[in-house]
Amino acid sequence: MQTNRVSLAILVAVCPMLGAPIIPSCVDCDVTVLIDEIKLETLGWRVVMIVENTGLSTTPGCWTDVYLDRTSPPGPGDLSEYYIWTPALSPSEAVTLEVDVPAGLWVDVKVDSTERIDEVSETNNLDFMGI
Repeated sequence: MQTNRVSLAILVAVCPMLGAPIIPSCVDCDVTVLIDEIKLETLGWRVVMIVENTGLSTTPGCWTDVYLDRTSPPGPGDLSEYYIWTPALSPSEAVTLEVDVPAGLWVDVKVDSTERIDEVSETNNLDFMGI
């Protein structure tokens, strides 16, 4: 099983979609996401993801999107087949997210898919796995 740890370094920013500050300050925010497993269910596959705050500050909530059978990594603004709201997380807090998907070849998961959080690198927000 391939597991790409994904981290988000969060800066103080203005949400481009809402035009409002996202967080007042975030000295050391860091969120990781990985696809824990994909398991066969009766009518398809269940994708189990773990999102964890590995930083020292509380992170704001954001969207985690699930894309199926893409030929290239999802980019900003790309529509996903499934999306899940990921709540704000305290330091060391983790949440397990699950979504049922039909059979396919690949699953891509992207954290902060709406780019609500201004990050040091927007290229490290993905994990992917073959079914």
